[in-house]
Amino acid sequence: MSRMLGSMIILAILFSMLCSSTVVHEAKASTINQTIYIRADGSVDPSTVAVQRNGDVYTLTDDLSPYSLGFTLLVIERSNMTLNGAGHSLFAYWYPWSFTLAISVVGMSNITIMNLTVTGFTSCISLSSCLNITLTGNVLEPMWWSDGNSDMFRMYGRGGPAIDLASTSNTTITENYITRGIEFTPENASNYNHIFHNNFQFQPAYWSYSFEVSGKNFWDDGYPSGGNYWSWHTAQADPTAVDVFGGVYQNESGSDGIVDTPVTVGGGNVDHYPLIVPRLSYAFPPAALFHVWSSEWQNPFESYVNLLGREPYNFDASTSSPGWNGTQVMLIKEYRWDFGDGNVTSIFPPFSTVYPIVFHKYQLGGNFRVTLNVIDSEGMSSAWSQDMHVMVPAMVSISTTSSSAFVGYKVAVSGRLTDRWGESLKDETVVLHYIFSGIHDWIPITSTTTDSIGDYQAVWIPTATGSFTVMASWPGNSTWLEATNSTTLNSLTYGSQCVFTVESNSTIQELAFNATTHELSFTAAGSNGTQGYARVTLPKNIAGDSRSIKAYIDGDLTLCGITSNNDSYILALSYMHSTHTVTINLGSMSASLIDTPLGKLVAYGIPIAAIITVIIIYAVRKKHRNH
Repeated sequence: MSRMLGSMIILAILFSMLCSSTVVHEAKASTINQTIYIRADGSVDPSTVAVQRNGDVYTLTDDLSPYSLGFTLLVIERSNMTLNGAGHSLFAYWYPWSFTLAISVVGMSNITIMNLTVTGFTSCISLSSCLNITLTGNVLEPMWWSDGNSDMFRMYGRGGPAIDLASTSNTTITENYITRGIEFTPENASNYNHIFHNNFQFQPAYWSYSFEVSGKNFWDDGYPSGGNYWSWHTAQADPTAVDVFGGVYQNESGSDGIVDTPVTVGGGNVDHYPLIVPRLSYAFPPAALFHVWSSEWQNPFESYVNLLGREPYNFDASTSSPGWNGTQVMLIKEYRWDFGDGNVTSIFPPFSTVYPIVFHKYQLGGNFRVTLNVIDSEGMSSAWSQDMHVMVPAMVSISTTSSSAFVGYKVAVSGRLTDRWGESLKDETVVLHYIFSGIHDWIPITSTTTDSIGDYQAVWIPTATGSFTVMASWPGNSTWLEATNSTTLNSLTYGSQCVFTVESNSTIQELAFNATTHELSFTAAGSNGTQGYARVTLPKNIAGDSRSIKAYIDGDLTLCGITSNNDSYILALSYMHSTHTVTINLGSMSASLIDTPLGKLVAYGIPIAAIITVIIIYAVRKKHRNH
């Protein structure tokens, strides 16, 4: 029998007669970012929440969902009242670190909670030091998860129960659908609670945790009313769970709808009359419900699911539940998906995985209504619709080109803004910033607007040389996500005139020029296995002919692309990241450098010295002869 029998009881309340038409539930929960209180004076705080008061009865008028994690959604601070879910849900987008409680009641009495679906929370209802509480007609499905195991829906030692009772007595828990069981906090005894006619859907491996008990409690309503339906203690799941006998002692011939063997709950508590089938005499269709998952998403707590358009989305219908035809469970035979973008598909049990999961990738951003229709073996069906806002990733590139023949050099910054499919984003504002080594706050350079093909250009004149990181950013909009990218720019002066620059996605260090060997060198480091690049700008007035320039990575000669602008050569290098030593031999000195005082000194220093030496020797010898 399906683990997620889900919303059977709530659907039974909503559909009191046989229903063959499709029922559509639209996921439009009111999102809440603070705890809701029913105060001791009867007021609802905040007053704008979807809870309507009529005397002592508080009725939900919409589904409620926490906008963020880590707080209790609803706290009841008054006694003598009824909370009626009226078929609505408290729904949490669950996470392993959420630890979020749906309803908390402390020190109250004479409260009824009914007709409410609670799902996705770490724990559904917590009752502490309470008296005479009634829970009836509710669907209580706390979430559990693996911590690195393949079964993402099961939990090993983490999470909480559907109902937690601490020092609470005379509670009646009846006609509820419950997963993860009931926990009676051992250190705070809870006595004389009555639990019967519930539908417990759980795995045997977990009931030692989920049905921890202390004190004296009653798990059946006597004979012939019976106890609870336990999904693992039925003929389908347990060969010993048969209904051959009847009577108070289950020793009289003839079946009576009660399993002949009792269920031991623990702590001396026993369900003497477990039910062979849930006691629901009316028929209702299966219940459709799904969750959407992606390895990359923006904010799952919006009123819509706000996803990225980068990876396929995981549409998981395992929280859907089968129908009931009045005598037996009718399993779902088809999961029919409409993704709202013109694509439809159906999957049929058995699945390629344990769960009814499909994957779908949107090719464009926008608003889409996703509808799941579940159909059982008798053709009964229902549907659940959920609005999704799909946002497409954007990408911005950035590169720099500098003029390097003089200090006070200009840096041309350029790039392109596109979406993930390469479509240009025109007339958008790209903002440029830089950060200097040792400074932690980004400094604005300028803003610029993309042209018809998404390109942008700007000119920056750095106020110093050294190590910079230059960043291009775009804030995004309702269709495309924000985009940022950066590059490093390292500069080095030589001879008070010439400037070397290195642009790279690597971390550049130890940038130096050796005038003796005529070599520029630096180290380039990055994450192993990623692609690295460096664009090195060399002044023409200190470099040799471009054909004589050689580049070496870790001592090995490497190919590089060389382009030219008015005063510089630009070398393009690529490599797989680790930590590399890059050396660039500039070749023979350019003739243009000879015309500079520095060049003349370097170029003619040795011949002039030789001539001076000859003159001195000649003068010394002449003087010696004259003496």
